[in-house]
Amino acid sequence: MSSPADDFFARFRERTGAPAASTATAAKVDGDVSGNLEVQPGAAICVNGEVGGNVAVRRDARVHVRGDVGGEVVVERGGQIQVDGEVGGSMRVHGGAAAYVAGEIGGDVTVEGALMLVGGAVGGNVWVRPGGEFADVGV
Repeated sequence: MSSPADDFFARFRERTGAPAASTATAAKVDGDVSGNLEVQPGAAICVNGEVGGNVAVRRDARVHVRGDVGGEVVVERGGQIQVDGEVGGSMRVHGGAAAYVAGEIGGDVTVEGALMLVGGAVGGNVWVRPGGEFADVGV
């Protein structure tokens, strides 16, 4: 049986032809990141904890945060992020990117030509630009 994140990223790969979002061979951080996290183009990282600040996912990078993100999240073209917790700030997901957040998002969400799935509520406004898809399955 697959998880909602697995199903979401499978749909993303079908739509874009992008590689799997697996972070199995990614760099790993065991513990929390107290500040900001910037993942360079094409890189992959798995944080086995929380990120206290902002997260920037550059072109074609892959990120898995197994806890909460305290600040904002920006995902550039082709980037992929999975957050198993909540996002305290806003999120911007740009063309050809994919974002999955299991919990709530505290701020605004902008989806431009990308896919996004949220498992909890969104505390701010949601803007979906042309070519974007957004689903909030929270209660």
